[in-house]
Amino acid sequence: MTTILVPVDFSDCSYEVVRHAARVAKGLGARLRLLHVLELPPGLQRETMVSPNGEGSEMTVWEFARSDAACHMSRYESIGEVEGVDLVTDIVAGQPADAIVEAGELGDVEQIVMGTHGRSGFARMLTGSVAEMVVRRSSRPVTLIRSQHEPTCDARSCAWCRSGTLEAQRRLWAELDG
Repeated sequence: MTTILVPVDFSDCSYEVVRHAARVAKGLGARLRLLHVLELPPGLQRETMVSPNGEGSEMTVWEFARSDAACHMSRYESIGEVEGVDLVTDIVAGQPADAIVEAGELGDVEQIVMGTHGRSGFARMLTGSVAEMVVRRSSRPVTLIRSQHEPTCDARSCAWCRSGTLEAQRRLWAELDG
């Protein structure tokens, strides 16, 4: 069975991307592989021990961040059920563009379907475009779904959207920032 790789950043807009990819997968008889890339703060190793609740129980940074991501990833499973497509999930650590391109080269991935926040100008200069890097570097076809800003969204535009930032990531960055 062929696979469509769908990177997700847990932003509000990523649900629409997954829904679109599920419809494409159903039409092609393919399955979806959802991928979330955890970008750890620079200098923080996966094996570093943390105590997330401030109590005695410790876990690695990777275990802490991955468990938070897994909770968010489970929210997409109903989309696969509704659309009637097989859906598998994967969580990896790394730089998003690198990890997406690498995952796309594995096994039976035929296509990558991903969202783009449509950053331009200053926002793009600051954050870059993961989608653009994937398009340039992947040997697989890449379909981009442009986010549509909703009036109910907290961000003033999709270019500045941070709705997908995980609590674990915020806490790890806060620890490093002091």
